[in-house]
Amino acid sequence: MTAPAVHHVDHGGDGPVIVLLHAFPLDSGIFDDLVPLLTGTARVVTVDLPGLGRSPVPDEEPSMDAVA
Repeated sequence: MTAPAVHHVDHGGDGPVIVLLHAFPLDSGIFDDLVPLLTGTARVVTVDLPGLGRSPVPDEEPSMDAVA
C-alpha cells in the first residue's frame, strides 16, 4: 500500500528547512501566525497529516511504514 498524498505548503524563505507538523486533531492552520516569523531565517514547510485539514482521508488505515 502506498501512503496517500498529503497537503503541504512550502512558504519559502532562506536558510535551513523547518517542517511544522501539527498535533491531532488540528491542521497546519495552527502555524499561521508563526510562519511569517520563521521565513526570515528559514525555509518553512507546513503539512496537513492524512485525514486532517486539506489532506484526504485514507481509504483504509495505512501501515506505520506507509505513514513514515
